[in-house]
Amino acid sequence: MDRRSLVAIVWVVVLAVFAVQSKVRWDDDQRVVSGADFASYYFAAKVAQEGGNPYRPRQLRQSAKGSSRGGAVHPFFYPPPFLALVWWAPQLDLSTAYQVWWGVNLLCGLLCFGVLARWWRALGTATPLALAALLVTFTALPNNLTMGQANLPVMALALGGLWLADEDRPWLGGVLMGAACMFKMSPALFVAWWLLRWRWREVAAACGTAVVLSVLSLPMLSLDLQIDFYVRVLPAFADGRYNGLTVPIAMFGNHSIPNLIHQVVGGPSLRLAPLSSSLSSVASGTLLVGLTTAFWWNPPDALARHAQVAAVGGLMLLIPVYTYEHHMVWIIPAMVVCIVAQAEGRLPATFAPFVAAAVVAQCFPIWVLRELSEALGRQHLTLFAFALQEAKFAALLVFSGGTAYLGASGWRERLLRSEEAEGDQIV
Repeated sequence: MDRRSLVAIVWVVVLAVFAVQSKVRWDDDQRVVSGADFASYYFAAKVAQEGGNPYRPRQLRQSAKGSSRGGAVHPFFYPPPFLALVWWAPQLDLSTAYQVWWGVNLLCGLLCFGVLARWWRALGTATPLALAALLVTFTALPNNLTMGQANLPVMALALGGLWLADEDRPWLGGVLMGAACMFKMSPALFVAWWLLRWRWREVAAACGTAVVLSVLSLPMLSLDLQIDFYVRVLPAFADGRYNGLTVPIAMFGNHSIPNLIHQVVGGPSLRLAPLSSSLSSVASGTLLVGLTTAFWWNPPDALARHAQVAAVGGLMLLIPVYTYEHHMVWIIPAMVVCIVAQAEGRLPATFAPFVAAAVVAQCFPIWVLRELSEALGRQHLTLFAFALQEAKFAALLVFSGGTAYLGASGWRERLLRSEEAEGDQIV
């Protein structure tokens, strides 16, 4: 049996398993009548359609009174054009709209895997096999479905934009990325990576799309309310004030550098203390400068180029104050790159146990880790409890570090040539 036939058989089996898993998840999630996190999008659209300000949590809570939420709803803190994705929702009841969004998330998740399989097909057989394995084991994927989150639609746009740009379709790729940025701000780091690579057409298309979408959003949200997002809501992200979000930063399952600093330094539960905020800014700045320096020279091959993209995805998770389970779908490209690189001998053999452990940690259900950690804590095994609590964060560091190493291969080759040239001059 040749490799192509083997991959085809594996994917048939995986898709069958995924279909069964999705049916079980669907049956379970039908009982989520509260709309989970999707409720904040739903009531934001409802408030906007009624002429209110969706960025005022009090107005969302008022709108949610009498619903299954009972007035309890998370604040809305997405860019104004995001409302276009859910403008249809208030025409349905909350439970039905949640079910529709569940289906959208499922399709977008499959689209993400399909884009990566097509885009990275030249990397070898390990790529589709790694994607197939993650499709049925990666717990962040069903977590997005249950929570009604927005990561998968945005990720599908961002990956599609990166793929099209790589296929020499810069304008369309830039348009998709611009849309991703205006639905969730963090993909702007991919635009910064394009700037580093001097991909001016992609950057221009992304920026132009951002402007166009903002203008097209004016009938949904007036200019003064859009300005309210950019001058009041967005800047407060830096210290954890996500427009009044009442989720403690140190809650189990937050996988970011600011969260780790917050746990060490201490401070208010819902925002970073000044020292924590300063240290987080230093850490984020250091990572940005470090990756910029490491990626300054062109990657020598496709694997190194894809590793740079994946490392940027890892950076998107490391530097925000909040990085929860549903956000972790953005690490999928880095996981695939590290698995493929290990199979191809592009990562040191000593790194293999770390990659294997990181895959297990990322695919482990968060609720199981939480229960185990709490049980160990009750037994006063604090160190082991903390290790389980931060297992997914440690895995995130492994994948981010592995892709940064691979993405910096152009820099290492240039440094090696420089050292050889100096050696020749001495001789």
